[in-house]
Amino acid sequence: YGLDLLEGKSVMEILPAGNSKGLAIERFMRLPPYAGRRPVFAGDDVTDESGFIAVNALGGLSIHVGDSPTTQALFRFPDTRAMRHWLNGLDTALGGHQDHEQP
Repeated sequence: YGLDLLEGKSVMEILPAGNSKGLAIERFMRLPPYAGRRPVFAGDDVTDESGFIAVNALGGLSIHVGDSPTTQALFRFPDTRAMRHWLNGLDTALGGHQDHEQP
């Protein structure tokens, strides 16, 4: 049927054969207005590993959320609460809920 099946912790992902989150990120980052920008990608499952690899290759910020023993992500948060806390701090550092420069 031309589909790939990726098995994760509690999920089965079905995608077109030969595609991955990493490939999608690479393609997306070539499009204006994202070309030349630094990607940020967070995930919590083995199905996100290709995304981490792609983001790392693009000089971006890869974040694994959870307790997986191995990951290609450069940074980790133990849980979604810690990730949310970091995002709130980032929002505050950037000036709150103002209209920031659009991508």
